[in-house]
Amino acid sequence: IVFNNFGRLIKKNNINTKFILIPDIPVPSLTLAECVKNIKNPINYKNECKFDISKFTNERFSIDNIYKQLFLNNMNVFLFDFKDYNCENNLCMYFYEPYKPIYSRKNHFSVEYSIYMSSNFFKFVNKIK
Repeated sequence: IVFNNFGRLIKKNNINTKFILIPDIPVPSLTLAECVKNIKNPINYKNECKFDISKFTNERFSIDNIYKQLFLNNMNVFLFDFKDYNCENNLCMYFYEPYKPIYSRKNHFSVEYSIYMSSNFFKFVNKIK
C-alpha cells in the first residue's frame, strides 16, 4: 500500500519535480551520558562509543526496500540517508569530530551536528538540481 501510494504521488507530478526520501536516523543504544561515562581510554573514545544498528536496520528493512524501489524506478526520486554519513558495516559513530557528539539525546541530533550535516544535505540537493 505504501509503495503504491508513493508511486501514485510521484507519477501525478511532473518529472521535473524532485522527491527526496529520508529514512529514519539510526538510534543509538546508549545516551551521550552513558557513552561518556563508559569511556575508558579518552584517546580512543570514538571507538568506544560506536553502536551496532543491525536490529535497527532489520526493523526499517521494509520501508528501506520501498524507498529503494521508488528510487530505482523513478528518475526524480533520491535518497538521503544519514546512516551513510556516520555508519559503516552496521556500526555507527557517536562523535563526528573530536569530542563533538552526533546525538544530544538518544534519538535526536545535536544542534551542532545538524548544522554540520546541513552542508552535506545542501551539497546533495545541489547535485540533483
